This record gives sequence, C-alpha cells and structure tokens, in this order.
Amino acid sequence: MREMIMEPNLTFGLFFLLLGILTVIRLVRSDTTRDLFWFCNIAPFVLAISFFVNNIQLAKAMINIGLFPQTITFFTLVYGFVSGKNNSDTKKARTYGGFYIAVELLIHVVLILALILTFSSAPTAESLKYSLIILVFLFVLTIQFTSPRWDINELYSTRMIGGGKMIRLPFHTEFWVVYAFIVAWITFFFQYALYHMVFG
Repeated sequence: MREMIMEPNLTFGLFFLLLGILTVIRLVRSDTTRDLFWFCNIAPFVLAISFFVNNIQLAKAMINIGLFPQTITFFTLVYGFVSGKNNSDTKKARTYGGFYIAVELLIHVVLILALILTFSSAPTAESLKYSLIILVFLFVLTIQFTSPRWDINELYSTRMIGGGKMIRLPFHTEFWVVYAFIVAWITFFFQYALYHMVFG
C-alpha cells in the first residue's frame, strides 16, 4: 500500500517544531525545566522530525503511545479550567498564567492533529517497532535524568486509571514499558480499524 501524507510536509514540520520551541520557552519561563522529559513536551519535536523526513509510521508511533492519555489529559484540563475545579495540572497552569495555559492545551492536542494529518495512511507493524524504541528511550531518559518524586511520565505511579488518585500497578516501574506498550498496541488497532472503516 502506497504511503501518503498531507502536503506540504515542511509546513506541518515547522508547525510542530514551533510548538516544541514554545513548549521549552514555557518551561524556562515558569522555571519548570524538570518537566522537559514528559512525553507531551517531547512529542512536538518527534512529530516535527516525522513530517520533515516524511516518515508517517514514526508519527503513527507517537499516536500509538500518547493519543488516549493525551486526549484524556486535555479534557481533564478543559474541565478543570471551565468548572474552576483544581487538579494538580490546572493548579500549576493557573499559577503560571495565560501563556503557560495556552501551550499546555496545545501540546495535548498535537496527537489528535497528527492523527488527522496521517489519517489517509494505515499504521503498520513498523509503527509498533518505533513505539517500542521510543518507550525504551523515554524510560531510560526518565530514570537517568529525573527524580522519582517528580514522577515524570507516571513512571512510579499513575492517575490515568485511578480517576485522579495516584495508584501503583504491580511492578509499576519495572513493567512500565510493557504497560505503555500495551496501550500503544490498543491504539495501533484503533487506528487500523478507523482507517479500514473509512477506506475499506
């Protein structure tokens, strides 16, 4: 099957690169550079690379990993801002002001945008290979350069399936790559099914 992607790739690559730069500026201005290794802050740069080199499956790999967690976080943020109810993310965002909030919301919709831009191509097994490589790389970065008390990438506990309450899965840290890859696998089949529903 011939791979296709919406043109021009350079435009989309520059968009994601600009968003990545805004993400770094946001972290520097708010003195929260320790958050750099969160998946959501790295995603725009990897997506920029995928569009610059026209590697659709690399973009699909990022979607595999983060589409569902990022979408859940986005709606949690929106709900918190609209309702006025604070969680740890909205409280921090309000502390640092409008620019921080705007970028925070944008980086949590990049994978939805990437899904739209790559919608005309089916994910392949190559995207799962990339997903696994990215997860291992992210695991090593997080272990080596962040403190456990920061819980970057929920490496030590998770709120995603705890309804906002921090919980630890069995062997949470040791099996983090396995758990995250299961999510990537589920999202891969979601993308695959969605593609075939539309294009047959």
